[in-house]
Amino acid sequence: EGGRLPTRDQIAQIVIEPNSFNANGTGPRITITSREPGPTRWAGGASFQYRDSALNARNPGSANKPPSRRSVISTNYDGPVIRGKWGLRVNMSKQQSEAGNNSIRAVTPDGPVNKSYFSPATYDNINFTNNLYLSKTNSLLVGFGYNRNKNLNGGIGGFTLEERASDSSGSGWNFQLSD
Repeated sequence: EGGRLPTRDQIAQIVIEPNSFNANGTGPRITITSREPGPTRWAGGASFQYRDSALNARNPGSANKPPSRRSVISTNYDGPVIRGKWGLRVNMSKQQSEAGNNSIRAVTPDGPVNKSYFSPATYDNINFTNNLYLSKTNSLLVGFGYNRNKNLNGGIGGFTLEERASDSSGSGWNFQLSD
């Protein structure tokens, strides 16, 4: 439950029990038995997404149209370090965006302000998950990761002027240990 399915070459048997009378009433029970614990070969993938505002219209009533872009690069790899004993999964991603979807509409002593602005942001993430297969029925998962983010020009728009903008940044570590 909540896990990833093994690859086709790892599956030894699939058992579907249609009449499972369990306490929480969750329908049929599916049991997958694998031939060997952990991944048997290295596999991975990568993806790239890009979005641009070149064809977007400006906000109604705004004098300018700021750029708006978003790019996401992510990759993951999964495979055996020691076949049948230790599996490793690595996930990495980087996201950069410049959002230009808000407008400032205010009246100041110098006159009315009616313009758009953009808010750049970045998010980076890397995770390592180690699965140590201690026996046929027992495994130890050790995972750790790091992420960081940075947001600029937050809190402005509507009647709030650019002088009141705020910047924020943060980072965090996570660690997971389960049996």
